[in-house]
Amino acid sequence: MILPILHSVLSGNQFASGGMLLMALGAIGASLRKIPAAIWAHIVHQSTISIIIVDQIPPFEWFKEWYKEQKHAKKSRRIDVTPENNFVLAPGHHWFFYKGRPLWVQFSRTEDDKNVSGKRLEAFTVTTIGRNQKYFRNLMEDVYVAHCETEKQVPSLYVRGNGWEIIDGYKPRPLSTVILPQDVKDKFITDFTQFKASKDWYTSMGIPYHRGYMLHGPAGTGKTSLVTGLSSHFNNRVYLIDLNTQSDASLASAVKYCSEGSFIVLEDVDCCTKKRKLNKVDSSVQDNPDLGDDGVLVRASNVASLGVTLSGLLNVLDGIQSPSGVAFFMTTNHAESLDEALLRPGRVDMMEYIGPATTEQKTQLYFAFFPEDTKAAAAEFIEKHEAVTMASMQGELLKERNARLQGTKHTSATA
Repeated sequence: MILPILHSVLSGNQFASGGMLLMALGAIGASLRKIPAAIWAHIVHQSTISIIIVDQIPPFEWFKEWYKEQKHAKKSRRIDVTPENNFVLAPGHHWFFYKGRPLWVQFSRTEDDKNVSGKRLEAFTVTTIGRNQKYFRNLMEDVYVAHCETEKQVPSLYVRGNGWEIIDGYKPRPLSTVILPQDVKDKFITDFTQFKASKDWYTSMGIPYHRGYMLHGPAGTGKTSLVTGLSSHFNNRVYLIDLNTQSDASLASAVKYCSEGSFIVLEDVDCCTKKRKLNKVDSSVQDNPDLGDDGVLVRASNVASLGVTLSGLLNVLDGIQSPSGVAFFMTTNHAESLDEALLRPGRVDMMEYIGPATTEQKTQLYFAFFPEDTKAAAAEFIEKHEAVTMASMQGELLKERNARLQGTKHTSATA
């Protein structure tokens, strides 16, 4: 009916009439071609089920670990190379059979790197035949079990970027290689062992099953090394959070997704103070009575809200959303600036000062580098190099080792 009407309207112009007819026929043809595609899309939608796993949650890393161990992944022709020279899955479509069903895996990566971490966001979309969620529940259970088995072999280190990111190639140092007074190491071993055995007691008392440790002292004295050594001893995962790069909300989210029974390292907790200081003061408020003794503005209404606040940190330490059985290891170089509210029992259960390196520690480290040397050589080297911390002592020993490898004159006497 439409075609006769158009023909009568345009009957006075043959060219226009012909053009309109061709356009109408083309539109009808295009619509007809879409019908099979629409039918097929409807069939696929009704006969398949999909799950989307984004990279801001732990299951993303679990699935990634699991997938790379599948036979199909080892033969994939679409691969990327990591900075550590490892082959990983590249964006695109992949498919294989798992437990009798085909799995279509679409791995996507955004081109936008403008997010907080600078990392391009990734996601898995996994599709299979059927409509029952049970298959994917079983699949994710397999993925989680595989992840736990991997963790039993070597504890992992995670850092907080855009979500938790596992550090490939991380090997926790044995506690025996952490050169600190043995009584300090024994104190932590005894305390955490007792804590691990007290889960039922914490539950019966209605007390959050968390443990808080505060490690304070100069930089480079071995605070973080102690934590990694303890993670090796107890075979625990380590989650590292720099509070200077987090907000209250992102810190709460980060801790929420840590694994049960893990070590959560909160670095530089002295940055979480009630008052924030600005490095520059506006000239219009130079005479403001809210200026501190050092001439720096501390009035809350004029302060930039950077990093985690004290209340944000306390909420995480006290919060019911924190995973069960975790140990918070807080570090600071300025214990004197910590708020008393942070140090109360239940938030900090044990506080330990990790001070400058002792002669005994330096000697032990020296013989770890040069086991064939004499005690006299070690004593002479230590006296000659005024290393205050174990980090600086290690630096001096590395220089000495390089000098010996190059055949230059020793800086200390040896037998």
